[in-house]
Amino acid sequence: MKYLFCCVLALCCFCAQNPPELQAKIDKLKAERQILKQEIQGLKYEKNNLQPIIDSLAGLRDEVRVLEFKVNGGEIEYVLECELSQDRLNQMSDQSLKDWMNAVTFNLVVDRRSYYHYNRGDELLRKGRKGSATTGSGYSDWLIKVVGKHINKM
Repeated sequence: MKYLFCCVLALCCFCAQNPPELQAKIDKLKAERQILKQEIQGLKYEKNNLQPIIDSLAGLRDEVRVLEFKVNGGEIEYVLECELSQDRLNQMSDQSLKDWMNAVTFNLVVDRRSYYHYNRGDELLRKGRKGSATTGSGYSDWLIKVVGKHINKM
């Protein structure tokens, strides 16, 4: 018991800081946090400004690939990689995990115009399921969205 009391007393004496010193450290950390928040906002702004450039470069890459295919001869097919899944209005963790595991990915061959019209993340179809509303399992939609795109030589 004496040893415990001595340890607690020693910790209190050696680790105690004066409130002004502690407040100065807190103020310094708050200032650093504010600087980091400003840097994060700046990076988000730069990312948003760069996204159109990145998208146009991806389009140019596809055009170069098409030209290479045409030079070497052969037909070209434009492919959208799509995902069919169920999207629930009431997101319960076990249901959303089940929906994620049951999602199906498939390739859809499209024309050139459709290929350049749709981007990654775009929805091709969202259709409500009538049965889910009548059985009381909540409202849900069938959702087909673009998860990738590529050009193949046939």
